[in-house]
Amino acid sequence: MSFRTPIPVARAVLLAAVLVAPLLAATPALADSAVTSSLAAEQLHGSHGVVRAVRDSRADGRRALLLRGPTTVVTTIRPATAATLLAVRVRARRCHGGPVLRVGLDGRTVLRRRIASRRYVVVSTARAIAAGPHRLTLALSRGLRRGAHCRRALVIDTVSTLATAAAGAAPATGPAPAAPGSSTTTPAPTTVAPGSTPGAALPGVIGPRLRWAPPALTAPTTIAVADGDQWYELAAGRDYIIKLPPTVHRGTLGFEGGRHVTIVGGHIALPAGSTKTAALEIRNNAGTVHVEGLWIDGSSGYQADGVRISSPSSVVQLENVRATGLRGSTSGAHADIVQPYGGVKALRIDRLSGTTNYQGLYLPRDLGAIGSIDLSNVDLAYDDVGSTDGGYLLWLAAGCTAVPTKLSNVYVKPSASKRLATSVWPSVYTGSCPAALSGSTISWPGQPITGSASTGPPPGGSFVSPAAAGEAYISPGYG
Repeated sequence: MSFRTPIPVARAVLLAAVLVAPLLAATPALADSAVTSSLAAEQLHGSHGVVRAVRDSRADGRRALLLRGPTTVVTTIRPATAATLLAVRVRARRCHGGPVLRVGLDGRTVLRRRIASRRYVVVSTARAIAAGPHRLTLALSRGLRRGAHCRRALVIDTVSTLATAAAGAAPATGPAPAAPGSSTTTPAPTTVAPGSTPGAALPGVIGPRLRWAPPALTAPTTIAVADGDQWYELAAGRDYIIKLPPTVHRGTLGFEGGRHVTIVGGHIALPAGSTKTAALEIRNNAGTVHVEGLWIDGSSGYQADGVRISSPSSVVQLENVRATGLRGSTSGAHADIVQPYGGVKALRIDRLSGTTNYQGLYLPRDLGAIGSIDLSNVDLAYDDVGSTDGGYLLWLAAGCTAVPTKLSNVYVKPSASKRLATSVWPSVYTGSCPAALSGSTISWPGQPITGSASTGPPPGGSFVSPAAAGEAYISPGYG
C-alpha cells in the first residue's frame, strides 16, 4: 500500500563557504550566484526505512539523504536575504529509468524533474523567495516499476537558495493544471526571464536555449489531456494551452483548428490498442503551434507516425522533442518521425532525436503546400528492430523538387545494411539531381537546400536525452 508520511526535520543550517563549492562547480551557470541559505541533506532524518542518511563519497561531507519510497520529507529553509533560485544537488539510483524529484515550497510544488544521472547534477527553478523561514518538502515520485526487481531512489546532497545577478527577474512559470477533460481560461505564460543570456542554459536545466520561443497567447484556454486517444476541435481565432498529464499519457493526441497553440512537456506512449495512426496530429490551424519537451515512445510496437501535420496556414515549431522506437512496415503503416503530408506554412525544428525501424523525416510536398523548413540539431537513427529495413531517414524532395530547406547540425545513423548515401533522398544515385557525398557529409547542390547532413550519431550524443524531454520537462529558455 502506498503511503505518504510527513517527516519533521530537526534543523536547517547555513552552508559554509567550503560547502558552496560543489554546488557552483556542478552548474557553471550559478557561478555568479550568492548562496543565501542551504540544507545539508545528511541532517535530514526519516523513518520506515524509506528516508535515511547514507555514506556517499561523492556528496559534500560524504553524507547524503536517500529517498527510496513514497514519503514526503518536510523541513524549513531560511534564506538570510531574498533569493531568486532554489537549487537541489541530486543523483539517481535508476531502475528501467530514473525517479522523479518533487520539491514543494510553502505548500506549492515548484520543481518536478526526472533525474536520470547516476552522478550528481544540480536542478533548479527560478523563484522569488523572501528572506525568512519557508516550509520545504522533498519527495520521490515514480519510485516503483511494476514487475521490476529493483527500486528507484534519489540521493540528495544539498538544497540551497541563491541570489543571482538577474535578481528580480520573473521566473518562467506555467498555468496550474486543470482537471482531466476540462478547460479553463488562464493568462499567457512568461517564457523567458528578463536579463537572461541568449544561447546559455537556464540554471539546473538540460541543454542550451532553444531557437524559437512560444507565441504570445491572448486569454488562452487550457485543455488538460485525459488518458487514451484524444482529439480536440479548437475554436477559430482562440489560443490554447494543451497540457499533457504529469504521468505517461497512454494514447494519442490530435487537434484541429485554433490560433496559437502550445504543448510544453509530456510523454506519449503509443498503446498497442490505439485506433489512431499518429502520436500527435495537427490539422487546419491558423497560427503558430509550439511543441516543446515532448517524448513520443513507440516501443509497444504499434505502427504510427510520430508527428503528422496537415495545416498549410500554420507555423509549427518542434523543439526538444524525442521520438523513440517508432515502428512501421512496407505492408502496414509507413511510419515517419515527422510528416507534414497536408502542408505547413513553416516547419521549424530545433533539437530533435528520433529512432525508427522505418522512416525518419518525410518532408516533400504531398497533399498540401510547404512554405519552408528549418532543421537544426537533429539526429535520426535506425534501430534495426523488426523485419523491415525501412525507407529514408531524411526525405527532402518529391523526385527532384525540394522546398526551401535549411540544415544545421543534422545527423543520420543508417541501418546496418545501408550507408549515408542511400539513407537520404535524393540519394547519390538519384538520376538528374544526385546528392553530393564528401566523406561523412552529404549535401544537395542545385536544390533549394542549404547546409548538409552528416553520418551520426552526433559527437556529443543525442541532442535530446531522456532527461531533456518528457513529463518532468523544464524548458531551458529561448534565445
